[in-house]
Amino acid sequence: MLRRFKEAPVRLLLEYAVRAWAEVLPDLVKAGNNTALNAAIKAFAFSILVCETQRKIPMATALEAYSVALRSVNDSLKIPNKSSLVQLMAAVMCLLFAELVLPTSLESWTAHLEGLGELMQTREPQFYASGIAHRLFVGARPALIVLKIQSRKASFLASEEWQTAPFQEIIPSPMQALMNEATAIPGIIERMSQEAGITTADRLLTELEALLDRLALWETSFQATPEAPRFWYDGDCIWFDSLTTANGLTHCWAFNVICLTCVGKIVGLFPDLRPFAHISRGMVSQETRRMSMLICRSTKYLMQDKMKLFGPTSIVLPLQTAYDTLKAGGAETERDFACCKEILESALGEKHFLSLFFKGDV
Repeated sequence: MLRRFKEAPVRLLLEYAVRAWAEVLPDLVKAGNNTALNAAIKAFAFSILVCETQRKIPMATALEAYSVALRSVNDSLKIPNKSSLVQLMAAVMCLLFAELVLPTSLESWTAHLEGLGELMQTREPQFYASGIAHRLFVGARPALIVLKIQSRKASFLASEEWQTAPFQEIIPSPMQALMNEATAIPGIIERMSQEAGITTADRLLTELEALLDRLALWETSFQATPEAPRFWYDGDCIWFDSLTTANGLTHCWAFNVICLTCVGKIVGLFPDLRPFAHISRGMVSQETRRMSMLICRSTKYLMQDKMKLFGPTSIVLPLQTAYDTLKAGGAETERDFACCKEILESALGEKHFLSLFFKGDV
């Protein structure tokens, strides 16, 4: 198996990895021998094989490969010009996925992701407008936005130049268009925790109303494109026409829930403020509950074995959002929360790496 990997390391990855960033690995490998990138690809591949049944390898082997890759990437970061920026970005992204399978910690995963964001900012946004750099950018951006939402910190990706310059040559996909809207969420959450006063609260409500309108427009446009429905019910579960659709809609629902939760908190602090003309306080609660259950019922589709790493990793933010929202609902959402908790416990049992994100919650 090791000989086969050495002969065709990227082909082994592409059997599983369908994300845009993974598809550039062959070009990066052909561009020149790079120790850090090669070691990171190997660690990524071995972490995948840990989960395989036919070609399974010992965890110790995967951990050793990961340790070698980590040292190699650290060495490259210390020595200027040892690796190109795109090679380093790809190496870090390989390590990110390896982290999801290996028994490390959430702190390590977030540290890699924070480092990736710092690496990206060493170049101007225009650098990511085309070629391999663009593919890596669009592959990394969703994870970076999710990280900032979870850490409640504003992201550099929210600035206008970072939303427009990387897409001046290539039109953003529907998922990337959705992420353009989501870049505003971390900053809103951060300001809610730092600022006080009815004037600021009213301003935040206005921003949230505009953002919710844009999210609704995105969902309407996204679902109106195909002739067949984007999703349908199979019993209590929701099935989708593709993994891309599942990713887009579950994240759109999660972003809606987060925004509506922010609305509820602001109105709770300032009762004299009304939400929006078309959304009453009661509707805020109803909509967060409805969309949270849509997310929960989508989990079975995304947890299918054929999704490999990409289905389960994409459900992390939506499922965490739904879980926290239904838990906070108290008696009003008790039955829905019990259902969500059962789904989450099942997911944790099937994909052990999800415990990194939900450790101690269930």
